Amino acid sequence: MPTRKLVCFRTLCFRTHSGRLPVCLFLLLLAICLSLPSGMCLAKQPVWQQVWAEEFNGPELDKSQWQIAETTKPHNNEQQAYRASHVRVEDGNLVLSATNDSFGGKPFSSGKVVSIQEWRFGRWEVRAKLPSTRGTWPAIWILPDSKKYRWPSQGEIDILENRGDWPHVVSHAFHYGTNPPYTHKFESSPYELAVKGKPVDFHQGYHTYAAEWDKEEIRFFVDGAPSWTVTDEKLDGFLSHQTAPMQVILNLAVGGDYVKEAQPDATSNWPQHMLVDYVRVFQRNSTSNEAASIKAVEDAHIESQTRAMTFNIRLNTEDDKENAWRHRSELVLDRIRHFSPDILGLQEVLPEQSSAIAETLTEYNSIGGGRDADGGGEASPILYRRSRYEVLASGMFWLSNTPEEPGSMTWGNHYPRICTWARLFDRNSRHRVLALNTHWDHESQPARLKGAKVIAERLNSIAKPDEPILLLGDFNVGPQNPARHALQQNQLREAFLQVHDPTDSVGTYHNFKGKPSSQKIDAILVSGNWKVLQANIDQHALDGRYPSDHFPVTAVLELQ
Repeated sequence: MPTRKLVCFRTLCFRTHSGRLPVCLFLLLLAICLSLPSGMCLAKQPVWQQVWAEEFNGPELDKSQWQIAETTKPHNNEQQAYRASHVRVEDGNLVLSATNDSFGGKPFSSGKVVSIQEWRFGRWEVRAKLPSTRGTWPAIWILPDSKKYRWPSQGEIDILENRGDWPHVVSHAFHYGTNPPYTHKFESSPYELAVKGKPVDFHQGYHTYAAEWDKEEIRFFVDGAPSWTVTDEKLDGFLSHQTAPMQVILNLAVGGDYVKEAQPDATSNWPQHMLVDYVRVFQRNSTSNEAASIKAVEDAHIESQTRAMTFNIRLNTEDDKENAWRHRSELVLDRIRHFSPDILGLQEVLPEQSSAIAETLTEYNSIGGGRDADGGGEASPILYRRSRYEVLASGMFWLSNTPEEPGSMTWGNHYPRICTWARLFDRNSRHRVLALNTHWDHESQPARLKGAKVIAERLNSIAKPDEPILLLGDFNVGPQNPARHALQQNQLREAFLQVHDPTDSVGTYHNFKGKPSSQKIDAILVSGNWKVLQANIDQHALDGRYPSDHFPVTAVLELQ
């Protein structure tokens, strides 16, 4: 690699390829440096502190730090099965081996590992030696936990990718988008390095690959030299608002989309090995004033955000057979814990379901009772994070001609319909928030239209001027229905439609089948003083079983 020497005085750093400076320029720079207040530098460099490292010096892979992938499911049409037998630690290296041993219907076998720890923002540095035959696809990348996030909704940073038939080219990439609905965008860049006019062969010896990621940009490096930068502006603001903590992934794929026409053939030589000398993770040094200020700003930004969720959990009835509550209660709790909302609206909650949720999710308090005249029956409670919010006022009203009468119903509906509300004081932002949760009738359009009018009138009477409003609910009709339009007089907008294409056809009711109708009958409506940072429909299932017959809807919001 090119020689780069540093001439340093105080905190001033000047890079030169020759290592020599003209005396007059040297003295001028020295004079400028000495005249600066202590701690100032003409060209600030990031201040990094190593927070985690894996040097692979033990006799075997540390299972407390790494997961070994075992799967035959390809993500990009690769031809390998990932097997534990193709992962080992030897002579201070992690060794991922690719062989032409068929397994599980795949003609090749190889290795892949995923770190257990994850980080948001920092510097990742990996020293590795790459394989060198047609059809190999080694990769060093970081990705949010696939069990928590659907790709590519929280981004993917490809620190290094290489083709076995391209010894002089490596590439970097960033993938991003939404899911659901599924959209995928990416930016990428190839990189070549020359020393004294001769291209560097990345298949010979070890090379170091790194990426620095913050809210403004991602900077990539090869052997210490800057190789590519992609900015938050280029990525439509994705870096600053929509990236989750990421795990390190090291793998050696065989074939697939990346290698294109260079799939493995009779000319390929096996076995091939990807050797990894070390993986190191750095974050900004918390002892420096600059880094501490940045962290304080980022922490304040996160704390000012509000995570909202609405979820019709489907009542407890044995008529649902294999989808009865006792078979899926843990799945419901898992989706709530996974998103970790600050404010949560649930629908179709019977007393035994409410008790199970309260016993498990002890970080929440609940407001709201059953819809029947005696206080029993289905509830539409509001759960709020007790450590963050204080209840200033709360109540329930019925969607009928007599909203204050428990159990009342008119306009053709066969069941009482309710709305629960709470005025919460947010200890983080020091603002009040008016939260409401409702469940509209599933049959009577007049009941929905007039129920919407009741909610609109109640908002006009109880909402304070400029008070942030959240309306969560199962409306049983889509956003184009006139009943939904009736709420627009209160200037409420659907959060999902603020960040997704209005023509998107992903619905929320699916009857436990995972294939929803095109209607988004579950929604989070927000007043104009909320900025919508994220909004998603959670379509997660475990072994083909869904938590409910509705998909939960989530949003990450920030007061403007």
